[in-house]
Amino acid sequence: MTFLKPLMMLVALFVTTALPAGAGPAPKSFVATGTLENRLDGEREEQAIVLAFHQGSLRVEATGKDGARTVFVVRKGDREVAMLDPAQKVVVKLSPAAMRQPGTPTGLGFDQLLDPEGFRRALLKEGRKVGPGETLAGEATTIWTRSVKDGQARIWLSDRLQLPMRVDGSSGRDGFRLDIRRIDMAPKFNADTFNPMPKGYQEFKGE
Repeated sequence: MTFLKPLMMLVALFVTTALPAGAGPAPKSFVATGTLENRLDGEREEQAIVLAFHQGSLRVEATGKDGARTVFVVRKGDREVAMLDPAQKVVVKLSPAAMRQPGTPTGLGFDQLLDPEGFRRALLKEGRKVGPGETLAGEATTIWTRSVKDGQARIWLSDRLQLPMRVDGSSGRDGFRLDIRRIDMAPKFNADTFNPMPKGYQEFKGE
């Protein structure tokens, strides 16, 4: 799966450092829909992305052009992130520490997920505000930049949701572009939306 590493980089945009407990103010329930374009070794691949937030829990679902889906689920208070493979009905549990990737085009590591406000705090600490950005999917934004190893990330942050509405990151030939095109502030969730172990799934444990 060439898109898996960039997808993990996307998930890394939203995980808070307080993942085990006390994740801070939970965001309102909403669903953000858009696309993620990966650039790896000069090749491009686009996926449909859905980010679902609810009371401190989050689900990230990516669907490639071939229809293959990858899902990440993390709930408030959990110490692990569940990566689900719907095709094989397999769940892999991952620790935030194991998924950190310093030096990725975002440069933000796997430390901001349950609370989007954690992303803004990271930018206040290590980023630079450029100024007001355009309205994206109905959300007024502020543009931030952050220098990273061998590259830079440019982020359009929603003033209301503190959610990255657009991210353009690059490092050499690699990078990605996230574009959120729709926000649903009254989403409907089912029992398995934030379930890290849906019925019929089995946990895969490596050696």
